[in-house]
Amino acid sequence: MTTPLNLPAQPPQRRHLVITRHPGAVQWVRHLLSPTAVESLPHLHTQDIDPNVSYYGVFPLNLAAAICAAGAECWALTLDMPPELRGQELSAEQLRALNATLVRYDVQRVGDPLKAGAN
Repeated sequence: MTTPLNLPAQPPQRRHLVITRHPGAVQWVRHLLSPTAVESLPHLHTQDIDPNVSYYGVFPLNLAAAICAAGAECWALTLDMPPELRGQELSAEQLRALNATLVRYDVQRVGDPLKAGAN
């Protein structure tokens, strides 16, 4: 008679998800993380945040805090953006030329929202 081994469960495989509507950013992240499989979505709803995902993008603070609160990884795409390029679609090559990097953040909400008329 054999007995089952009490092996620890394997942790779930971490997914990599770029949240952006900009194809150049998706291409740049895919190049940086290759050969890791990288998926992309144009938008992330807080109810869809998965703790087994690393999220990459330019996030508003409330979304970054929700990503971190869920136990997921929040990576911000940062770059030296000159004012004349704001609002333009940037290619992966332009992002490299602008010294784009990915920086992991741990963002936490620390207060209650202020509401109009609450003063």
